[in-house]
Amino acid sequence: MRVVALIPCWNARARLAATLAALDGQVAAIVVVDNASTDGGPEWLAARRPDVRLLCNPANLGYPAAVNRGVTEAACLGAEGVLLVNDDAVFQPGAVEALSSVLASDARAAAVSAKMRYSDRPRVLNGTGGLWVPSRGWAALRGAGETDRGQYDLLLEADYPSGAASLLRAAALRDLGGLDETYFLYFEDAEWGLRAARAGWRTRYCPQALVLHVGSAGTAGQPERRRYYNVRNRLLLASRYAPLHGRLRAVLETLALAARQGPRWAFPQRRRDAEAVLLGALDHLRGRYGRSDRFG
Repeated sequence: MRVVALIPCWNARARLAATLAALDGQVAAIVVVDNASTDGGPEWLAARRPDVRLLCNPANLGYPAAVNRGVTEAACLGAEGVLLVNDDAVFQPGAVEALSSVLASDARAAAVSAKMRYSDRPRVLNGTGGLWVPSRGWAALRGAGETDRGQYDLLLEADYPSGAASLLRAAALRDLGGLDETYFLYFEDAEWGLRAARAGWRTRYCPQALVLHVGSAGTAGQPERRRYYNVRNRLLLASRYAPLHGRLRAVLETLALAARQGPRWAFPQRRRDAEAVLLGALDHLRGRYGRSDRFG
């Protein structure tokens, strides 16, 4: 299988060298889609890695838009599989081959997700593929935060592929289309996997493919940004894919989260966290998706 790695990035200059080096020799080509970084990353990449195909967006168009542009470029490079790689994910030796073998062995697999551990806690899981809980309208990485004792090594399925470290079949991308750009950030991988399942595809999980992942490195200093998009997009995903009781549960859990923000309004440095929850819910009700002018 001809695999082309796709790395959407935003202000990732400090992380890219390790991510790229880990892919050398594991993939046929690498495409980086930069979302208007201001840290000198595109200039560094053009000077140091001319072998990497660099595409620069004129503004931060969001994660799914960057992925979709990269998928188009990967198709031009003859990709049979598109390897989604977060700019803070380091694929360990043999990981891509293991993912490719799983995808090649299952014609109805749209994607296969890797085992991820945290870079700074290499025995702690960051995820073993996506888990969808329809009764809550909730999607999350399975096993995140657990010590890896091999408890997920016999599982071969997932509900959706993690956007941080997964191999997507090019034919499935042609059949289903790309990621939904209305999400902008977070839950777009879950939506794609659930859309694939509705169309008769499935997502596999490969425990032999190990990836070390920092996790949310691009938004580490912006907790309110993560919270806004997580609240808004969780409600959007639930409204589209959860049964009625699951949609209701998602709304009730969001209201409970909003109620717990009360004390934060009294502290200016925490107020934006509370605003993020409220505005995330309100923007979902108003049908305002894509990039938030307030949270970027």
